[in-house]
Amino acid sequence: MANSVVGLEITEEEVRAAEVQVGKTPKILAHGVVRLPRGAAKDSEVLDRAAVVAALQELWKKAGFKSKRVVLGIVSRRVLVRDYRTQAMAPDMLRQALPFQVADLLPVPADQAVIDFYPIAQEGEQLTGLLVAAVAETVQELVNTVTQAKLHVEQVDLSPFGLLRSIAMLTDSSELIAVVHLGVHTSYVVVAEQGVPRFVRIMPLELAGAAGEPDPSQLPPPSFEGESEEQRLARFYAENPPEVMTSEKIDDLVMQITNTLRFHVERSGGQGITRVLLTGAGAGIHGVYPGFKQRLGLPVNLVGGHHLTRQDGVKSRHGQEDLELLTPVGLAMTGAR
Repeated sequence: MANSVVGLEITEEEVRAAEVQVGKTPKILAHGVVRLPRGAAKDSEVLDRAAVVAALQELWKKAGFKSKRVVLGIVSRRVLVRDYRTQAMAPDMLRQALPFQVADLLPVPADQAVIDFYPIAQEGEQLTGLLVAAVAETVQELVNTVTQAKLHVEQVDLSPFGLLRSIAMLTDSSELIAVVHLGVHTSYVVVAEQGVPRFVRIMPLELAGAAGEPDPSQLPPPSFEGESEEQRLARFYAENPPEVMTSEKIDDLVMQITNTLRFHVERSGGQGITRVLLTGAGAGIHGVYPGFKQRLGLPVNLVGGHHLTRQDGVKSRHGQEDLELLTPVGLAMTGAR
C-alpha cells in the first residue's frame, strides 16, 4: 500500500512492527512480532545479520505488511539523550554546527556519531531542546540489515519519540504526563507537555519474567502427533514457570522510576506531573502495575495497543505484544508526517 509506513523495532528478543496508513487520521493496518534466536541482537544492535534478516522476512509474511517503507526505532543505553541549549540559527546551520559544539559530550568522536537535536523552545537568541546522539556504526548496521531484507529505511527515530506520538492520540494535550515504558532489558521514561517531550531518560533495567514466549528452538519436541505450537508452549511454561518479580523487586523498580520523575520535577522548577502511563512488556509482569498504582503516589494507567486498535478493526493481542505495540505505531506515524 503506497500510502502506508511500517514502524519497526529490533530488540534482543524479537523484531516487532506495525503498518500505519498515513493521512489526516492515521489508521493501523496490521502489526506483528517474530522472535529472534538468542544472540542475534542486543540493545538495538545487530549481532547476527543473517538471523535478523530472516526474522524480518518472516515478519513481513506473517503480518501481511504491504509496505516496504520503514521507520526504524532505536533505544539503547549507548544512545545519549540530554538537555541542550544553543544559539538559535537556521536548521541547516545548526546541523552543521552541532558536531563541533557537542564533541566533548559524546561517548565517541563526533565523526563516529549520528547527532540530532529536537528543539523545544526559544528564548531570545537561545534555543533549548533535546540532544540525541548514537554510534554511527551501530545505526548503519541496523539500516544495512533492514535493507538486506529488501526493505527501505526512510528514517531512523528514537523509540521514545515514537511512543510519545502514539500517546498523543490517547491523552489531553494540556496534561503534563510521564510515560514509562518498561522493557525486558532497557526501559525509558518520557515526560511530555502538550505532546512535546520535555525529558527523556533511557534506563538499563533487567526485568525478570518479561521475556515473553521462548525462542522456538527452546520448545520441547511434540509429545504426540499433531500437537500444536500453542500446546507445546503451554507445556514449556508448565515445565519452566516464568520467574515472578518479588514485592522487594517491584519496590525497587518503583523507587527508581520515582527518583527519575522527582529529578525532572525538581530540575524543571516544581511543575507537577498529572499522571503516569505505563506500558511495555515489563508492565505486564504479575504485580508490577498494581505495585505502581499503590506506591507511586500519582494516578497510573496501563496502556497498550488495543487502546489504538479498538476502532480500527485490527485485532490486537492482549499481553506482551499489546503492551509493546504503541511504539511501532508511533514510529510509523513519524513517516506519516
